[in-house]
Amino acid sequence: MYLSRLQDNSIYVNVGETEITPEVTEEMLARKIATYCNIGHTAARAPLVTLLKSRCPTNLGQFEETQPAAK
Repeated sequence: MYLSRLQDNSIYVNVGETEITPEVTEEMLARKIATYCNIGHTAARAPLVTLLKSRCPTNLGQFEETQPAAK
């Protein structure tokens, strides 16, 4: 998984399509991404979208909330 190889407190620039998979936790995402620049389309569970939006000084794209994985 790409996120696990990312350095902590990274700046992430999304120019195309980014989908945060259901197994990514809020804690991991918060640790890995300090700043999120969204120029494309981002899809993730609602809590992760909220986290990314709070760290997004540049949003020229769109965010989509996906449903949690079925158990």
